[in-house]
This record gives sequence, structure tokens and C-alpha cells, in this order.
Amino acid sequence: MKGPVLINGTPKPLADCLVAEIIRERLYLSVLRQQLHGALQRCKHTTEMFLVIRSLDTSSASGKLRTFKLVESLVENLPPRIPDITSSTFEPLPEWGRTALGWIAYCKRPLRLSELATAVAITDRRANFTFSFDLKVLPIDFAADIRSVFDPLVRLEGGGIIFSNDIVEKRFYELLVEESKLRGATKRMRKAMIPDNRDITTILFRYLSWPEFFDPVNARLKLEEFTPPPGPLFKLAAYATQVLPFHYQTCTKSDDLPGVTLSRQLVLM
Repeated sequence: MKGPVLINGTPKPLADCLVAEIIRERLYLSVLRQQLHGALQRCKHTTEMFLVIRSLDTSSASGKLRTFKLVESLVENLPPRIPDITSSTFEPLPEWGRTALGWIAYCKRPLRLSELATAVAITDRRANFTFSFDLKVLPIDFAADIRSVFDPLVRLEGGGIIFSNDIVEKRFYELLVEESKLRGATKRMRKAMIPDNRDITTILFRYLSWPEFFDPVNARLKLEEFTPPPGPLFKLAAYATQVLPFHYQTCTKSDDLPGVTLSRQLVLM
């Protein structure tokens, strides 16, 4: 779940390439070539390097005039602190982003994009299983949506979504722990609840025993050769059947165990 930490000597060729790319896209930065290179050389993580590039995007400069002086002051203060960027990313997360963060943080193996999209779709804003699954509300380009909200704090590796490095992971977990202590206040503020491991365990139980999921799967089990039903609703099936026991085991205290009545369908599975 951790991204690479750059060792001594590694950043230089990457820094050279990134500086050349930045200047090619923004010619006005050519006079700051040395400062840019120095900022990138100070980076210890690839995440920091990508944050340097993102910091130079003045299109969202909070209403400030995009002047050369503004850009120069940005470069002087690079690289940004990863914990600070993680915190500033966390605060304005949209409802779906808060739901996605919970699944990314508490998953027992990295979720594929299609799995995460289904997971978000079956989780309501109270971090409960939702029985309404509408194909029309599924994202058209979920990768772009994830990038727009989390980039570069998460990345796609081996088909799964993971935190870009251990600093990001640690800070997100700290924020999630702080939030979990304020769940009552979160409800009063009408923020979407971020699902924790207990919520995800309950959601997976209900997902597997939901007739709209179970009946098509059960029908195919009777065929000579089993193939899973097609469609986004079933994208989370492999994860749920393989990993649910590990979610359940993590609920170590008796009062943390999900209060789910096991249906006949789920017992049969």
C-alpha cells in the first residue's frame, strides 16, 4: 500500500525530465529553471514531485491575479508538505469521495476501479447498504473522477487503487480516526459518513444476500459451467466472496461485530 521512496541519486534524471516538461507547457517558467530543479531535487517521494507540478497550476489560485510574482513565491516554497496537502484534500471531499476514501482505506486488498465504483454505488451517505442500484448514476469515467479529487495522493498499481506512499496513508488514517470520534457531530453537520471496517463488513453481508445479486448468481450456479452474471452490479462479487471473512475478523470486539441476520441465501453461499 506504499509508494516508492526515491533513493539518493535517483531524483536527478526524473527532475530533469519534469523540469523540461513543465517549461515546455509553461514557457514563462523558463527563467525559474534552476529554482524548479532545486525544488524537485529536494523531494524524497514521487508524490512530492507530482505535488510540485500540481502546485504550479495557478488556474485555481483562489481569486489571486496569476502574476509572475505569485508563481515565483510558489516555487520558493516547494515542495509542499504531504500531510498538509492530505489534510486540505480531506476537508472538501464530495460525498462520493468520502465514501470512496473509506473503501480505499479499509479494503483488505486494493480495489479495482470497477470494484470501487460498485462499492460506492451500494453505499449510501449514512455508510449503510443501499437497496437502490441505478445504472444511470454510475460514473462514466471513474478514473478521471478519482484523479480530479485525490491525485496524486492515490495511484493505480497492478489494477488496484492504493495510497501513493506511507505518509499519505498515515495522515489519512489519522484523519479517519479523528472523524470516527466525531460521528455524532458529522451527522449533525449533515456530512456523508465515511464507511469504516464495520460498515463495510455489514454492507458486504447485505450485498451478498440481496436477492437482486443472489438470485442471478444462484441461477448460474445450476448451469454446467459457471460464469458470473454480467453488469456493474456484480463487479464487487469476487472481492466480497474472497475478502469478507477478513473484514469480519477485523471486527475483534463483540460490540464491533455487525448486527446482520444471516439470510438463508447467504448461509447457502
